[in-house]
Amino acid sequence: MRTPVSVVLSILIAGSSWSLAHGNPAYSVTGVAIGSRVDFDSTAYQEYRCDRSEMFDGLTFCTKRTDDTDQRGPFIAYDGLLHSRDGTVVYVSRYQDPAYWRDDEVEEDIGYYSRELGEAPTFLTMPTRDELPNAVIATWGKIVLEPVDGASQKILAAGKNPKIGALIDFLGNYELSTKNDLPVYRVSGGAGFIWAASWDSDGRGNLRMLAINPSELPTPANLNPPDQAEANLSASNPLASFAQKSLDESVGIGFFVSAEGHILADGLLARDCRHITSSHGGHITKIAFDETSDLALLMSSEKPNAWASFRGGIAPPVAEPVMTIGFPVGTISALAGLGNDRRMIQISTQTQVQNSGSPLLDRSGNVVGIVSGELNTIQVGETTSDTTHNVNFAVNLGTIQSFLDSHAVPYVLNDRTETKKYSDIAAEAMRYTVLLECAR
Repeated sequence: MRTPVSVVLSILIAGSSWSLAHGNPAYSVTGVAIGSRVDFDSTAYQEYRCDRSEMFDGLTFCTKRTDDTDQRGPFIAYDGLLHSRDGTVVYVSRYQDPAYWRDDEVEEDIGYYSRELGEAPTFLTMPTRDELPNAVIATWGKIVLEPVDGASQKILAAGKNPKIGALIDFLGNYELSTKNDLPVYRVSGGAGFIWAASWDSDGRGNLRMLAINPSELPTPANLNPPDQAEANLSASNPLASFAQKSLDESVGIGFFVSAEGHILADGLLARDCRHITSSHGGHITKIAFDETSDLALLMSSEKPNAWASFRGGIAPPVAEPVMTIGFPVGTISALAGLGNDRRMIQISTQTQVQNSGSPLLDRSGNVVGIVSGELNTIQVGETTSDTTHNVNFAVNLGTIQSFLDSHAVPYVLNDRTETKKYSDIAAEAMRYTVLLECAR
């Protein structure tokens, strides 16, 4: 595994190159943390070229280029820094090109930062295309990724900067992303950390890292207020932003449940779809849809490198901790859904509508359910409740197993009971979880 850039933090602080504004920073790049304060007279600061920001009034933007090499080859690193008049850092970034990736190193890096930050990541995996590399974006903290508006997309496609704020994409090239109909995101929300990487079949690509607190940034003059529907969809889970690609498309999550390529998904996504694509690639075929259990079974022509294991033995009881990808740990709060529906379990784990289909995992990383929906999106009688929060539902393990058994799916049962770190569970699940897009 490469030496993550953030490990130099203690060295730079010990050398007094940067003085902290308060406390021990959580989100940093190359040893510079948001919320820290630069020392204008330090050698480290003098290495940057600084000028007033053309996007954010009253702030200073600094850049630095470094030509370097590691055991795998030479690379160029571009460091960025945005600070206020008193030196308080609100944005720090690094772009490395090329970056060299070994097998599983992407998962290892994401797991490293999850452990260092003590948080679970939310991640996006770029849909696989033959002519494009693989790519992933992971976020921590209160980061929100909003797809840029149509006018800004046209500016990006022309190779220009729309100046609407900090941006991130899969490829590290906004012009190329836009021309290939790939999303570009504007970074908003609160303080957090973004890690993005791309890599081709030879393991060569790029690496981008960004520590930022968008809530401390002035509103860019070119930024138009987002459409309210778009703002609601992208509230806290960047997976939701894929739903903005087209009014004729929807998006959801699925996960591999066999080495043969079976994918389990939420039934609502697949029910009315004429064509489904997967971030894993390959041709997707619909095998079955069960309206009663609201489950769908798909088959990918591209065999997976990893697949989920289901909990064997005793089903999870009330109050057992469970988790979904990209969201905090919660608990099982009831063994039945609305109207005493025994096909469902009720969970306190935070979810969103666009996260339907995600695996629900126990402390050993085994699947114990599949996320279905939230109480505030389920109609009860003639009204829809919107006052209850963190009351969500998942299809229970028994219902899932009966569905898979009825279609002779060779899924894996696992009786292991050891407790794992959430970051390790998330890294494992990332390998078999896929983004599904549906054209109706």
